[in-house]
Amino acid sequence: MPSLARYLLLFPNRVETNLAAVERAGLVPVTPNPWQITLGVARMWHRVLFRSETIGTCAADPVRPSWRARLLERRPLRFPFLVRERAIAPLDFSGLASPPERIIRHLLGAHHDANQFAYDLALLSVHPGKLETAACPRDADVRSRRPARAQDRRSRVPSRPPALIGPSGSSLRTLTWAA
Repeated sequence: MPSLARYLLLFPNRVETNLAAVERAGLVPVTPNPWQITLGVARMWHRVLFRSETIGTCAADPVRPSWRARLLERRPLRFPFLVRERAIAPLDFSGLASPPERIIRHLLGAHHDANQFAYDLALLSVHPGKLETAACPRDADVRSRRPARAQDRRSRVPSRPPALIGPSGSSLRTLTWAA
C-alpha cells in the first residue's frame, strides 16, 4: 500500500479487510483497490476544506419543527454532538475503517440527503446480519441512556423498515450502484 494511503486511510489494515469483504460479497463488478479509495478520501478532504457548505445540509427540505432540529441546523453547533454520539467518524471518509455498529449509528444519527444513505447500507450489507439490524432501528440502537435523545432519534426513523432492504440485499445493490 502506498505511504500516502497509509496516512489518509486512518486504519489502512481495517480498510483492506473491509475491501476484501466487499469483494467476497460481490457488491461491485470490480472492487476498488486501496489507492482508489485513497483518491476518494483525498477528494473528500478537498470538499471539506473548500466546499464545506455541501456537507450535512439539505436545501430541498425544510428543517424539522422541533427546537433541537432548528438549533442544530447550524453545522458547527451540530458537529460536537454528532461526534459524541458517534454518528460520524470525522476522519474516516471512506467508511471502510468503521465497524458495523458505527455505520448503523451513522445511518440513524447523521443527515443523508436523497439517496446518500445507499452507500452506507451497501457497506453494512457485507457484515452478516447487520443490514437486518439496521432495518429495525427502533430496537437496541435507538434506545438511549437519555430519553430525550432517544425520542429525537426515533422521530427520524421510519416505523417500519424501508422496502428497499430485502433479505438478499439484491434491490439494495441495484439502488446503491445505480445512484
